[in-house]
Amino acid sequence: NEPFLIRYWNWLTGLFKGDMGFSLSSGRPIRAILGEKLPATLELSLYALLISTILGNILGIISAVNRGSLVDNILTVIGMVGVSIPEFFFGLVVLLIFAINLKWLPVGGRRLPEYTTYWQQFRHVILPASVLGFTMTAGVMRYSRASMLDAINKDFVKTARAKGLSKWR
Repeated sequence: NEPFLIRYWNWLTGLFKGDMGFSLSSGRPIRAILGEKLPATLELSLYALLISTILGNILGIISAVNRGSLVDNILTVIGMVGVSIPEFFFGLVVLLIFAINLKWLPVGGRRLPEYTTYWQQFRHVILPASVLGFTMTAGVMRYSRASMLDAINKDFVKTARAKGLSKWR
């Protein structure tokens, strides 16, 4: 029964002390809810980051080395599409294709009691990590391409090419 500013101040000072309050829907402490959900979030983020870093750098380098070619144009379009499509829409499309129609991957259920090995649980991470990784790959690819083109246009690279070094070397 206190004014809004006083309640907000009490919440804010409690937040700095580690008290995040209680959930309005379940009544449980938010700290406990975050403790349950954080490992899955970190695992998913790590896989998506791994996918985007590896794939984005490889595709960015291929695009930069083949600047102006059909490969470069296709990868540029894929990168623009990856940046433009909302993640939730892309996730629904991938879910519909690979989980529902083709039945290659499961729809949900990360930690079920019948899963005893890591690889049984890993199947549940593939779809969401791929969706997040694809959208992040587009940004990494564009950045990697720009950095590679910048490096290719440096004077020492032009001098090395003029002296007879191969393109890949």
